[in-house]
Amino acid sequence: MIHLKNKSSYSTNQFTWIPFYQELAKELVNWENRQDELISFLETLRKDGHVVTPLNDKDKNGSRFLLKEIDPFTFFGVFNRGIGFEQRVNILSKIKQFFKLKSDLPEDFNGIPILNNLKSWFFSYKVSRTKNDVSKLWQVFQLSFEKNPLKNKKFVKAFDEALKIKGTSVNLTMGLFWINPYTFLSLDSTNCRHLKISVKRVNAKFYVETIEQVTALKKSFPEISLEAWGYENERSRMIAETKRAYKTQKAKTPYGIENLISDGVFLTESEITEILERLKTKKALILQGSPGVGKTFLAKKLGYALMQEIDLERLEMVQFHQSYSYDDFVRGYRPDGNGSFNLKNGVFYEFCQKAVDNPDQEYVFIIDEINRGNLSQIFGELLMLIESDKRGLEHSISLVYHNKNENKFYIPSNLYIIGLMNLADRSLAMVDYALRRRFAFCTLHPQYESQIFKNWLIERKMNPQLVDLIIKRLSSLNQKIKEDNLLGENYQIGHSFFCPKGDDFSSLNEDWYKSIIKTEIIPLLKEYWFDNPKKAEDIERELLS
Repeated sequence: MIHLKNKSSYSTNQFTWIPFYQELAKELVNWENRQDELISFLETLRKDGHVVTPLNDKDKNGSRFLLKEIDPFTFFGVFNRGIGFEQRVNILSKIKQFFKLKSDLPEDFNGIPILNNLKSWFFSYKVSRTKNDVSKLWQVFQLSFEKNPLKNKKFVKAFDEALKIKGTSVNLTMGLFWINPYTFLSLDSTNCRHLKISVKRVNAKFYVETIEQVTALKKSFPEISLEAWGYENERSRMIAETKRAYKTQKAKTPYGIENLISDGVFLTESEITEILERLKTKKALILQGSPGVGKTFLAKKLGYALMQEIDLERLEMVQFHQSYSYDDFVRGYRPDGNGSFNLKNGVFYEFCQKAVDNPDQEYVFIIDEINRGNLSQIFGELLMLIESDKRGLEHSISLVYHNKNENKFYIPSNLYIIGLMNLADRSLAMVDYALRRRFAFCTLHPQYESQIFKNWLIERKMNPQLVDLIIKRLSSLNQKIKEDNLLGENYQIGHSFFCPKGDDFSSLNEDWYKSIIKTEIIPLLKEYWFDNPKKAEDIERELLS
């Protein structure tokens, strides 16, 4: 028996969202054959700066592309997830114009259950989606407008069929509540906790019986949901935020190739696309180059572009060194403070588990100075699992250190590795061929002669004469390094030495340039020509003249 405490402090007449949502739902019923227009509309909103659901699908090769199909519940999920009040209203304003709706824009979102930003689709990526998944969701949506749908055999059957879709569960009841809140009850965790309902497995029979029990409480479903979720309107949203029994996940900042270019990687769109495609296909990539070509900077930006958003929780970075070991990376025994040792997981093991728990999201693991460690010793038996065709549960193996009855370990297919390699470090051995063949390699070069680099500096108000000075002298220096038989192109000086932070370089002058030369470039050159100090001195004079 379901019991509720009376919460008379809630006002139950503030549901201005219902007329708008219902009108939109009735309009969407006829759009099943116009899904491409819905996707195009949402993509336009995203490009215009609105915080909409990412619309990038993924195939079995890891390639990303714009969705070609969408269901009405996922469309509703665009504005019923963890984004701000004003962001939701702005999206609905555009929807009102697009569909020519007559209802007023909502002044509240009281009692509306919202989706997790990371799980706002009602279906999965193409790689694990079946042919009829999206059409099944459309069928449930359309049949929900039939008279007495909960007693309609076709609706009940369609409801159960939809629950077989990967990505669809209790969120289906949330979607039905959005479009007809006086008929359908949301079984989200916040509502169920409020109603003291235990949901072990959702199906049509359980859903109908639960609705019958809750109906006996003589309260409308919007009222009940309001009691569970609280207010969400302009006047009281700040107060309500502190009272809710759930945490709203912050919307992530979208990030794509265009952002990568504007941030200053000095590569063309086609070059960036090629690097991303190699990362997606191989799942393990090494960025190599001389000092200062922006390997670390690019690695992080590539990770964001792969994820299509800036999410620090899905990006991890470590630096290898000569003392770094398998115990640090994968798993090993560590002192527990009580005179004994316990088996503890390393950083890579833990990150893999995060990726396993969230298979529909990309995770990026960056290894700085990857050739500075003993790679075979650090990776151990994981060496095989790095390969793109050895990912997943079917290729799981037992670790050297493992607990009794523990599941075998595997690297999930949604985890991508980016290694960084400094080609100018003479103290490092070459990466062994067994590991080398498991990575794709991309060599980065100094970009002094790139028009993109020059434009980037000038757009940020650096004095054009200073820009020309940097380009002329560093290009000349790099030509000398390339022609030196004991050095070569791997020892060139990268452009990042002259990429200051910020967006206004107007205050920088030749004194700034000389400071960089004296404190960062000259010490490196003296190391290069340690056996020819006169040559280092001559070049120093040229750079500072």
